[in-house]
Amino acid sequence: MRGVLFALVLVFGSEPRALELEQGATVRIDVPTVVLFQVTQVTQATVVSGFRVSFNQAKLGAGQALRVSVKADGPLIVGGVSVPLANVTWTTSAATNGTGMNGALSTAAYTQVYESRVNASTGRVDLAWSLILPPGITIAGTGQVTLRWKLEAVIP
Repeated sequence: MRGVLFALVLVFGSEPRALELEQGATVRIDVPTVVLFQVTQVTQATVVSGFRVSFNQAKLGAGQALRVSVKADGPLIVGGVSVPLANVTWTTSAATNGTGMNGALSTAAYTQVYESRVNASTGRVDLAWSLILPPGITIAGTGQVTLRWKLEAVIP
């Protein structure tokens, strides 16, 4: 657990795991499965950093890249109030062997977070999550959002 700008970070289930991709390719990947926001200042963004998506031992097909996308696996409730997931965004930094993309969460669709270079066997990107409560929500509290990840071997 880490404290960063009015926020606590808990990452559960981030053990590397082998996943099957297209055409029998394999990769070991480490992803966060939960983001926990501890909102204490309802008029300011709550920022949670220290998250990393990384992969190694990738054996992608010729000319393929690894595309990593995320979506929320359910709602975000803070202080008993439902917060629109569009208010949860991330920024990427320190991408290696690929490009990170900033975005916003949704339960309806996956949003791309990272795409590796072609034929990369390792790579990573750091993420900082931000929550801005919409106007009218004045209750501080703790909220968590569960993440669902999609990994794809693609030909860019």
